Formats: sequence, C-alpha cells, structure tokens
Amino acid sequence: MKEKIIIIGSGHSGVQLAATLRAKKWEGPITLIGDEKNLPYQRPPLSKRVLKNISFTEPSPLRTEQYYQDNKINLLLNHRVTSLDPENHTIEYNQQTMRYDSLILATGSKPITPAIKGLSNVKSFQLRTADDAKHLHKSIDPSKHILILGGGFIGLEVAASLRQRGIEVSLIEKDSHILNRVASPVVADFLKKLHLDRGVKIHCNTTINFISKMTNQIHLYSTTGQTFKGHELILGTGSNPNIELAEKAGLKIDNGIKVDEHNQTSYKDIYAVGDCCNQFNKRYGIDLRLESIQNALDQAKNLAAHLCGESSHHQAVPLFWSDQYETKLQIAGIKKQADTQIIRSDSPNASGFSVWYFKQDKLEAMDAINSPQEFNIAKKLIQSEADLPPSSVADTAVDLKLFL
Repeated sequence: MKEKIIIIGSGHSGVQLAATLRAKKWEGPITLIGDEKNLPYQRPPLSKRVLKNISFTEPSPLRTEQYYQDNKINLLLNHRVTSLDPENHTIEYNQQTMRYDSLILATGSKPITPAIKGLSNVKSFQLRTADDAKHLHKSIDPSKHILILGGGFIGLEVAASLRQRGIEVSLIEKDSHILNRVASPVVADFLKKLHLDRGVKIHCNTTINFISKMTNQIHLYSTTGQTFKGHELILGTGSNPNIELAEKAGLKIDNGIKVDEHNQTSYKDIYAVGDCCNQFNKRYGIDLRLESIQNALDQAKNLAAHLCGESSHHQAVPLFWSDQYETKLQIAGIKKQADTQIIRSDSPNASGFSVWYFKQDKLEAMDAINSPQEFNIAKKLIQSEADLPPSSVADTAVDLKLFL
C-alpha cells in the first residue's frame, strides 16, 4: 500500500476518505487539496447556527490541524487544481505538477445562479462556504428586510435562522410547494405553516423575471406583476455538481461524474465521491446523484475499503435532514418511484408525524417530522427490505419494531 493517493476536495467526503484510509493502515502518501484557506469544517451549521447567532462564529473543523500532521496527511489549503492528465497520472495546481497512483475527486457541488435579467447588477448572496456565511452575516440585521429566492433546504433553513433573530424575511418559490423535489405536499404544507406562523412571508408559484436596484432597496419583479422589495437578496436556487475538471479530462459525465459501485470513474485510477458523482443504486434501480452528508461519508468509507483491497459495496440507505426552528425533518430513502403514501400520526394536529412511501407494498422511503425513533426504525426496515404491511404503518397502535 505504498501507492500515492491525491484527493481533490477537502469537504466531508474528502476528509472522511483520508481518515478512513489511515484508520485502515494505508501506508502510502495521502495528499488532500482544498480550495479554501480554512481547515476543513462542518458545513451544515452555515445555514443554521452560524447565521442564527448574533455574533459570527466560525464553523467547527472536521479534524484538528494536529490530526493531519499526526496521520501524515499532506493538507494543501487555498490551492485550486486546474487540470488533470489521466494518461500521465498527473494534476496541475498553482503552476505545479503532482503525480498520483490513485486520484479521488471529492469536488462537491456549487450553487446555481439563476438566469434572471438584472441579477448581475445587484449584490446577492449564495451560501456554500464559511466565507459566504461570514459575508452574509455581516450584511444582515433586524432593521433589514431579506429576500430569499428558493424554497429548498437552504432557503428554508436560512429563513428560520433569520427569523429567530427578528429579521423580516420574504421567500419566493417558483414551484407550487416548498421542498418540491424532496418532500410530499403534507410535509411541505406542515413546514410552510411553521414558517408562516413565525412570520416568514412565503410566495409559491412565483417566478421572478427581472431584478433592479432602487436607492437602498432591491426590487424583484414577477411574471404575474408582483413586486417584492428588500434590502438584501439571498439565492437558494439549487446546486450543480462540480464536474469541470472531470469533463475537461474526458471522464464520463451524466448528471455528475459517472461512477460504478466502487466509485470508480470511466478511468481506472480515478474515483469520485460525494455530491459530484452519479452512481447506480441497486436498491432503487436508478442512477442517483445525492447531495447528502451521510451519502458523502458512506461513499468515502466504501471507497477506502475498496482501495485497501477489501470487498465493499455502497448499499447504505440515503439519508437527509434539516433543522428549522425547533422542528427536525429527517428523510430515509428515495420516494420518487413510490405509488402509495401513508401518514402515521396520533392526531391531525400533532407536532410530530411520519409519512411512509411504498412501491407495490415495498417500503421505499419515509419522512419524519419530530419523530426520531420512527425514523431510526424506518432506516432499518428499508435497509433490511423487511416485509412491512402498509396497513401496519397506518395503525399507530402497531409497534413497528416487531418487523425488524
């Protein structure tokens, strides 16, 4: 195991891969390259605790600087890789060349900037890095009205954090529901009411087609003639995989960097993990590119085992989560192919409930609102492909642990 490994990307998957390799006694050199100046850090708090606090606090590092030194992980920060040469097994960065035996792309994803006329003429914020969060934090205070474009996880979490500081927020979503790509209408409606009750102004079915700056305000104009006015604009309009290096090097691209069950790309000695890659999922029979911390960690661990010569296959259940105010949404599995939806709740007005998704009576996925115990049960049931009758889910008197 003296081969040299280079990991491009110092997010959760890149750090986890390096750490797991060392834990498995990988003896060869490991270089971890990141394009930010900070030590690799926890990213989920950027839209939550970091913005909610009155004073800015840096997100916690994933590992201490001493850890990288002690484990002989060559950590190169504030370095951007500009090209790959798969034939010669080299990368280029800062006008330097480095050779690898195995190369791992953990390049993550990047925020989408929507094509809206006038957007480039106003200041706007996107939330990907600690520096992004710091700049946004400096620009917000209770005297301002904040406009948020996008009702996905980032937009909603930012809205919740700002409202908890007493800041006025208007959120504009082009689809009919918030969280339209990931949550059922019942979950979306619950979270929408949660935000409305906290004072967020939510406008769904609203498409912005022009943006202008008027004195100290930003004006958003919709296709239906509405105008939304605020002092700062935050974009939460989704993300795309960072595929530029891979694409330029000739790797196969299909909604991300295409990888096999071992996260190997179309080149033998190049792998990809995390948000940037698209992998066939045997459980669901479809290709999936997942933007999930848990998926990034699982793929990194699986790849480390494979590189160390162990038999390994990535078969973990996809997991997602979001904290908004005192409410936690947890999602297990993928529901896009489900044909049946069952709500499990003790009462219509319960603050905690779950939604279970079946395909031909087989459990595919589950959404949990403030129901961590049921979420943990659902994870295990999906993982084991247990025979769970939908009628048992509908009956809250049935202990679902009996089916594990």
